[in-house]
Amino acid sequence: MRETSDVAVAYRAELEELLRSRHGFDPDGLVLEDFVSDRLSVDELARVHAKVVSRLTQEIPAGEAHALMAQANEVLARMLAKAPGPTWGDCFTLQSIHALVERQVEHAHKVAAQFGLVAIDIDRFAEYNTAFGRRAGDQALCTVRKCLESACRAGDIVARCGGDEFCAVIPGGGLRAGLIIAERMRQAVRGPDLGPGSLSISLGVVAYPADAANADALVSLAWEACRMAFLLGGNGVYTPLIISDAADTQEVQESQAD
Repeated sequence: MRETSDVAVAYRAELEELLRSRHGFDPDGLVLEDFVSDRLSVDELARVHAKVVSRLTQEIPAGEAHALMAQANEVLARMLAKAPGPTWGDCFTLQSIHALVERQVEHAHKVAAQFGLVAIDIDRFAEYNTAFGRRAGDQALCTVRKCLESACRAGDIVARCGGDEFCAVIPGGGLRAGLIIAERMRQAVRGPDLGPGSLSISLGVVAYPADAANADALVSLAWEACRMAFLLGGNGVYTPLIISDAADTQEVQESQAD
């Protein structure tokens, strides 16, 4: 936990500077001891942040509090991106995507943050198993997981949630971050030699709270987007959002380009 604790200390220091420089607010009362615990985890860091936001609403005039809380949320997202993510077992360990997303929704709601969710399915994996055998299939699963993790930032979470299904949670990032990382994942899986054959993946990308306000709806939408990516030919990234802003459209197109 030492690395995560160091991230918490850095977060506290940056938040202190923000408060003093912009508002003259004395942050000494902001439960500073909670930021330096050796046992502090990423989840606990988010809870401490929620306490800070609560204090800000009480101490800062209403006209200034909103902008300041937005800046504090940006600081938290930047710090979480540097934090080591939790260990989710080996490539054969299955995790509940619903439990994972429910926890992320709870934390994001507390700190008024967003996150991206990527649903991932290996294209035609049953055919790979039939052609090359279960042993080769197991080795391919491990390689695919390593490829997915290599495409992520520190603090992102990759979990296997089905036979050939994975998911990734992108804390502090919305649709743009999810699409960019999903495209990195797609390219990473296409790169290595997966034993006797090659594989590709289909990915569906959604964001909280823009696409759905609860975990069940968000998960369902992510898997529907993943299925659509496969129906469109596989080896691709799909999002159900309609993007109207020109800058957003260009960034999405660039992230999906080969």
